[in-house]
Amino acid sequence: MKKTHLINVALVIGSVLFSAGLTEAYLRLAKPYWLTARLPAPPNINVSFETEEFKTRVITNNIGLRDHRDFSPDHSGTYRIAAIGDSFTYGWGVNNNETFPAVLENILKTKTGKNLEIINFGRPGDNPLGYLRTFVGHTKRLNPDMVIMGIHPANDCPITSSLVGGTDDQARQRAKELIQQSSKPEKTPSSYVAWLVKTRISRPLRAWIRNTGTEKSSNNIKMIDPIDGSRNPLEPSVLKKSIGGNPHQIARYQALKDAGWVAKGERREISPWLIISAISNPDITRHALLLDPKTRSAMEHQWAICQQTIKSISETIESTGAKFVLMVLATPAQVSSRFLAARRLLGMNTPDEALTDTSVNDRLISFCEKEQLTCIDTLLPTREAAKSGSNLFYPIDGHPTVRGQALYAKVAAEELIRLKAMQQP
Repeated sequence: MKKTHLINVALVIGSVLFSAGLTEAYLRLAKPYWLTARLPAPPNINVSFETEEFKTRVITNNIGLRDHRDFSPDHSGTYRIAAIGDSFTYGWGVNNNETFPAVLENILKTKTGKNLEIINFGRPGDNPLGYLRTFVGHTKRLNPDMVIMGIHPANDCPITSSLVGGTDDQARQRAKELIQQSSKPEKTPSSYVAWLVKTRISRPLRAWIRNTGTEKSSNNIKMIDPIDGSRNPLEPSVLKKSIGGNPHQIARYQALKDAGWVAKGERREISPWLIISAISNPDITRHALLLDPKTRSAMEHQWAICQQTIKSISETIESTGAKFVLMVLATPAQVSSRFLAARRLLGMNTPDEALTDTSVNDRLISFCEKEQLTCIDTLLPTREAAKSGSNLFYPIDGHPTVRGQALYAKVAAEELIRLKAMQQP
């Protein structure tokens, strides 16, 4: 009896190992994109996401793009445009069909009669280096005819974590180093079966267990992001690592906690990353928009790095035969007084001159003219629309509303048609 039992156990173990070996061999041979690539977002999700300012639904396709359609590299007869950017391009706070890439596709189809499609490669939290990684790792394989890269001035520069100055040569060298790091190919998993189990079974299971447990806790911290599964940065263990023993950050955290903002971020009634930004770098918008004389010299250096990075990205994209278009997305700090007022409640004080200043945009336009890049600037049309009373940005969250996304699309469509940018070479 004992011998029979051991034989049965051995057969089960052998069957499992044999099946795992066959699976490993198949995955190594096929190398399916959905498994081997680090996708922009979780694939095949359909989730509702709600804050105190909006309620939206996020749907992704089989490779994690915000689209209900699946795409293949072959798109004969269809002019394909890829939109790359951060959460403004992704459409944080609006539904899939309300993002500016989706609206832009409909406008261009109607106005040009062209058979075209626009694929949304936006990814929340990204910057120009992430845009390059997205293009190299994902966008390139779908063979776009055009790539529209959205630049969010208050977010995309500085690229580096600290504001330090330097010479033009140092800026070029630093940009070169960053580009090389971002262009590296993705690592091949040592075991495809192990990677399959980790990414499709154990990681989602741990996230579910962690989130289910904390929903029942007294402080009710929503630890897991419902869209990408990332941990809440206000979770105590995560927050402790980011703040450390910095007395200024600890003081800002305590002030925000006393005012009730931290609790809102913990429950994701507002973005927890907004609270982290208010704690760690409350002056970043003022620095990024070149409004602070104290850091202007350092920001000049940072903008030199950004421009070199943009130039390298454009060259990488155009080397594949795709046309590169830089789209400068107006930010709420440049347009909305309500947004600035809300930021001041969080201790993030940006001067009102941000509402009239154009220095960052002028810099980008001049750069594009010098490098002969196609550039679409949405700042002035967005300010004009705001004067008429259009609610273009969520006051606290800061992302574009449905109207804001539609305005981006309208401006882009008008410029692309005017410049005849979609004509095949």
